[in-house]
Amino acid sequence: MDPRTEAQIAAELAFHADRKELPPGYTPLPPIPAARYTRQDFYDLEMERIFRRSWLCAGREEEIRDRGSYVVWDKLGPSIVIVRGKDGKVRAFYNSCQHRGARVVKEECGKGNLLRCQYHSWAYDLEGRLVAVPDDERDFGGVNKSELGLKPVACETWGGWIFLNLDAQPRPFAEEYAPIIDELDFVKMDKLRVIMRYSQRLPCNWKAACEAFQEAYHTQSVHALARVAVNVHAHSLGLLAEGHSRMVSAFYPGKAAESLQVEEAPRINTLTKVYRENSFSYLFFPNLATAQRATGMTFIMMWPRGLRETEIQSISLAPDWGEGEPPAYYETYNKAYVQLLEEDFGNLSSIQNSMESGALEEVRLSWAEHRIYWSNQEIDKRIGLNRVPPELAVRQVLSAPEQAPITVAAE
Repeated sequence: MDPRTEAQIAAELAFHADRKELPPGYTPLPPIPAARYTRQDFYDLEMERIFRRSWLCAGREEEIRDRGSYVVWDKLGPSIVIVRGKDGKVRAFYNSCQHRGARVVKEECGKGNLLRCQYHSWAYDLEGRLVAVPDDERDFGGVNKSELGLKPVACETWGGWIFLNLDAQPRPFAEEYAPIIDELDFVKMDKLRVIMRYSQRLPCNWKAACEAFQEAYHTQSVHALARVAVNVHAHSLGLLAEGHSRMVSAFYPGKAAESLQVEEAPRINTLTKVYRENSFSYLFFPNLATAQRATGMTFIMMWPRGLRETEIQSISLAPDWGEGEPPAYYETYNKAYVQLLEEDFGNLSSIQNSMESGALEEVRLSWAEHRIYWSNQEIDKRIGLNRVPPELAVRQVLSAPEQAPITVAAE
């Protein structure tokens, strides 16, 4: 992270901790139409123009550590097989044989030298090339194997994570996530290890679920454990290009570990001072939120499973502890983290119900919630401002990074 950004964050944390009124120059945001969370036509636009064209996190490289190992990913509907080739490279393909469309792997994960169709045994190598067709000459007269490889899916790896994009000609991954890649490089996530996986389905629109991780305004009323450790008013909110954003919350000195009732926990040794002493959270637009502290980090993905249903997928990482079981600290931490998540989720069903019933026609946001508005602006941009139904559109009033709502000069 750039030292100037760190200095800016530190200055903003101090400024907002003592603030008693709206920041100078900040203008209250227009309300957001609640129908954005309930209309099928808008949801369909989001799926077509955003989820099928964005880089999305599909898991960790350590899930397919060995050559020939694979996992199946289906969060957007199509079945996709992610496989590590003999050359060590991670690739992704639609899990569909080019004969009649049957799956080439049936299990959720596995390992082998070939990807073999479950129906007629057409076989593909780990690079997706068709290499064998039973009774080829006898019944087909010779299939042109070079033209019938598995259909590829754009795949990139970064920090030990795997990202996919269903667009046939996607924007480069490094371009779409440039603002966050630059800031998080020093965390060295590829050196961290998975300590917990968690999933749950919630009866709400994906945006409502995602927004629970874009503000800390609710901490003082919802999170009894977190409010002991976090100063609920000391925040730095950063709007980043491409709809991404950052939230930093200050820990009370010494309270982060005390709130979990544990001794000093293992720490990521590459972190800078501002990172060690505060809680960081990013939004990777559109649907990935992070929860980060000096002892580890979590990726939380909100997957649309329909207009009114969202699947939460959470993967937590920690510093490598070497051989044996993870330190006992993580058993305590994992329980506390699940409690925190489920506290967040407790209100989402009623929020969706209020929108569906018409009891809530507009969503109103405070300064502490303006990252939510930033995400909604980006949704409209990616759909296309001329495609969004006028009654559902949000006004394009925020800009980043130069014109964020509040800028405090660092000393």
